[in-house]
Amino acid sequence: RHCSALDGIVTLWQVQPKGPAISLLSTTNCFSPKHRWPEDVAWHPDGELIFAMYSADNGDSQVSVMNRSISGQKKVSFLPVKPHSNEIINNINFMLCDWWK
Repeated sequence: RHCSALDGIVTLWQVQPKGPAISLLSTTNCFSPKHRWPEDVAWHPDGELIFAMYSADNGDSQVSVMNRSISGQKKVSFLPVKPHSNEIINNINFMLCDWWK
């Protein structure tokens, strides 16, 4: 699966492993509260959550979470806490580990 968010809409596509076929899975409005588009998106390893990062100047949100298993307006939630107070978050990478097993 691949995703993009250059127009404020996270668009999910299914890319077929054989042949040049792709199909649209879904689109979700992910504009921030101050109407900014995500700078980058990252899939959570569980496959149901997509995290988006924003430039977050002027008091805007820095991170949102899109839950693919929820439909409607509440699909995207913006985290109230800002991980960085003076800079922006360029991206998020999830580290796979099995230390809990």
